[in-house]
Amino acid sequence: MSEQVQNIEQERHEENLFTNRGNFFLVGQSMLFAGVATLRSVKDVASADSALPTFYKLGFFLAAIWFGVNLLHHGFTRTKLKGYTGWRFWLSWVYIHKSWWWMGFVAPVGLLVTWCQLWQG
Repeated sequence: MSEQVQNIEQERHEENLFTNRGNFFLVGQSMLFAGVATLRSVKDVASADSALPTFYKLGFFLAAIWFGVNLLHHGFTRTKLKGYTGWRFWLSWVYIHKSWWWMGFVAPVGLLVTWCQLWQG
C-alpha cells in the first residue's frame, strides 16, 4: 500500500474515533438536558431548585471532559498525520470543513458556554 493510501485510511480511522466519541458524549449531554427540562417543569419548585445545580455541574464537567479528551487526542494522533501540522494548515481554514473540528471542539465549547449560562441563572 502506498503511503498516501495509508494516510487516508488513518485519517478515516481518526474521523471515526472523533465521531463515535462525539456521539457518546452527545447522548450523555442530551440526557442531562432532559433531566434539567424535567426538573424545571416540576410543580414543587423547592426540591427542583436544589437539584438543578447538580445537573448544571454534571453537564459542565461532562463537556469539559469531552473537550479535554478531544484536545489530547488531536495533540497526540492527528498532528502526526501528514497535512495536519504546521501553521499553513491552521491558516488555510481547511479544518472548519472537517467533522473533528465541529464534533471535537466547537460542540463541547458551545455546551460549556450553555451550561455556564444555565448555572448562572
